[in-house]
Amino acid sequence: MKNIISTMENTVKSGTSIFRVLEFLDKQPPGRQFAVVVGKHDIIAGTLTDGDIRRALLQGKSLDGVVDDFINPNPIVGQVADSTTELDQKLLRLNTGVHFLPVVDNAGTLCDVRFFLGKKVRGSQALIMAGGFGTRLGKI
Repeated sequence: MKNIISTMENTVKSGTSIFRVLEFLDKQPPGRQFAVVVGKHDIIAGTLTDGDIRRALLQGKSLDGVVDDFINPNPIVGQVADSTTELDQKLLRLNTGVHFLPVVDNAGTLCDVRFFLGKKVRGSQALIMAGGFGTRLGKI
């Protein structure tokens, strides 16, 4: 799909200060304001969006903490064995505000991050019934 690209630029190391990660997210272009947090040997520890940060702050976490205190530790991921089509379909089915999909191998090592550049287009159906003589409104 032409609006889906791969990158490894949105990764941060486990243990990074949340303030530094906020600075990193703030510098990202719209639609790429997310981070995939990796630990030793690039094993995925979780993902982070501004929504994760807001929820953690509401639970009493401090901005003096580290990224690990704020992450979603159980993100939806694709498998490196999946075809590109399967990964893209999984990405487009995500029902989140930020559309990205970490791709891992069997050991949980981050291999790729796929994300959607455009907006999701949801099909809508509407029936417009028009007609008549316009007499209900009277003269204009």
